[in-house]
Amino acid sequence: MPSPTSEARFILKNRDVNDQVNLSFYVQAHELTHQWWGNQVVPADALGAKMLTESIAEYISLRIYERYFGQEKALHFLSLQRKRYLEGRTTETGKENPPLPRPAGAGVHRLRKRRNGI
Repeated sequence: MPSPTSEARFILKNRDVNDQVNLSFYVQAHELTHQWWGNQVVPADALGAKMLTESIAEYISLRIYERYFGQEKALHFLSLQRKRYLEGRTTETGKENPPLPRPAGAGVHRLRKRRNGI
């Protein structure tokens, strides 16, 4: 069962969002997206399940944000998220495992598809 988010993130004061991200709006969109992706439509209990639900929730949340605030603000928010991710990686000390294992024979399958023009 997914853990709930703190209500504090829903009540952030965003009085002037002209030059900044409306984080409370984004968090609400993200968590409401999880009502479907992750709570109603649940992936199999397998490697990559959390990545799948979070990726879908992030994508849909960004689209909601874009529709409400416009493409420019959505791209600004996306650039901030990318920067945050890359900066966070610089402090990692452990080795990162790939999110999903590569299935046996995946290279052969890809080569076969390329050869058949698929």
